Amino acid sequence: RAKIILSILPVIIIIFIGVTYKIFISNKTMIKESTIALAEEINRGYSALFEGELNTHVIAARNYNLVVSSFDNVLLSNRRNYLNKTTEVFLEHNKDILSFWLDFEKDKCDGLDDKFRNIDRFPETGRLNIGWHRGAGKVERDEVDVLSELDEEYYARPKEEKTEVVLEPYYYSYTNNKSDEILETTIAMPIFSKSGEVIGVTGIDISLESIKQMVDTIKPFGAGFAMLVSYSGNFVSVPD
Repeated sequence: RAKIILSILPVIIIIFIGVTYKIFISNKTMIKESTIALAEEINRGYSALFEGELNTHVIAARNYNLVVSSFDNVLLSNRRNYLNKTTEVFLEHNKDILSFWLDFEKDKCDGLDDKFRNIDRFPETGRLNIGWHRGAGKVERDEVDVLSELDEEYYARPKEEKTEVVLEPYYYSYTNNKSDEILETTIAMPIFSKSGEVIGVTGIDISLESIKQMVDTIKPFGAGFAMLVSYSGNFVSVPD
């Protein structure tokens, strides 16, 4: 899994408005000031729109993490089925989200990793790793990842920082086909044990395609343009 936001998380989507305009010698200051004011107004309006949409996704990610984190209330023998069904149901009821997924450290959920080696889509380690996605147009279960991928950013960052994180935008294909790659980002959160140890991570994948398309339509004065820029300053969408 190679994997914006609101007042409580770093905003990683920023709209920069670039405007081309003619400057007349007699009133160039007035034109410049009004152009900048319009650009700022457009920026605020679209940023608020994006923030509202992303707030909804963050709430879904937190609710999912809360439910998964209560796994120890479920019988050991049924935990994998319970978490698998929970993940599927969350995806089915959140149609604007591409994927819900969870990863546990070895034996930190039910202690049955060795029993589930290479069984029911669990990896050769048997580690509890479940994901459901709709990236290919229908709801289906992910193929599992290998243990080494716990070093990947989507897992390592929330584990190390012990808080929810948002990844830089990236392109990803759920079919391993470059032709259907989707521009997306991930919100990931740690799963804590009762003693405060991070024992796993939950996450959701969100498509940025609709936001990118919306940004592409912003044309101030008919000749201006907008760019989608990540929190780290990487250009996600720029005009041709």
